[in-house]
Amino acid sequence: MNKMFSLLIFISSISIFANLSAQNAVRILQKTDSVINAPIDVKATSVMTIFSKSGEEQSHRTMQVFQKGAEKRLVRFLSPADQKGIAFLSLPDNNQILYLPAFGKTRRIASHIKNTRFAGTDYTYEDLEAKRYADDWHAILKEDTREEYVLSLTPKKGCKTNYSRMDIRILKSSYFPIEIIFYNKKGVKSKCMKVLEVGNHKGFVIAKISEMKDLVGGTSTRTQLQEIDINIGIPDELFTERNLLK
Repeated sequence: MNKMFSLLIFISSISIFANLSAQNAVRILQKTDSVINAPIDVKATSVMTIFSKSGEEQSHRTMQVFQKGAEKRLVRFLSPADQKGIAFLSLPDNNQILYLPAFGKTRRIASHIKNTRFAGTDYTYEDLEAKRYADDWHAILKEDTREEYVLSLTPKKGCKTNYSRMDIRILKSSYFPIEIIFYNKKGVKSKCMKVLEVGNHKGFVIAKISEMKDLVGGTSTRTQLQEIDINIGIPDELFTERNLLK
C-alpha cells in the first residue's frame, strides 16, 4: 500500500510540474507577443541582402514595412527597379494579398502556398505575416538558462501553417525573441532566423539586423534596419487591397 501511495504521489508531482511548466511557457510567450507588438503602429525602411549558398552577395532589396497592432502589416519594395512596387498585405483571419505591378492586379495567397518565397528572398509569405504566437501555438519550456528561455512551439488545432514546430530563443531581460528554428512538415530543421543586433527606439525593443537562413538550400537573407518611426498614427486605409493598387 505504501509503495502504491508513493507511486501515486510521484506521478501526481510529475503531472503538477508539467502543468506548471506549460503555464509558465504560455506566460513567457504571451509576454514575448506583448513586446514585439508593443507599438500601436510602425513604419520602417530596411535593406535586404540576399546571399548565395557560397556566401556571395547576389542582390539587394530596399523595402518599407507598415504595421498596425498585431494583425495588419504591409510590405512594399522600393528598389531595385525590377522589384519596385511589389507588395504584400497581411490582414486578420489568414487573409494575405500579393500585388505584382507588372500585372497590375492583386491576388489572394492560398494557405497551401504560404510557404512560397517572397520575391526571391528566404522569407515566405507565412514568415512575413503579422501574428501573435500565443494565439496559434502551444508552448513548452525547453530550456531555462541564466539569460534566455527556449520555447518549443507546436501548432494548435486550426492553425494554418507549413511548420510542424518552432524553437524560439527569448532574452530574459526583455522577452524579445532572438532566434527561431523552423521545422518542416517532416519534422526536419528547414530554416533559422537570428537577430544579429538588438536595438531600442523610444523605449521599444527592435531588431536592427536579422538574418533568415535556409538550412536546406544554404541561401540566406540579411535585413538591416535603416529608418524607423513608431506610433505616428498610421490610418487603417493604408492596409487595404485598394491601397495596394495605388
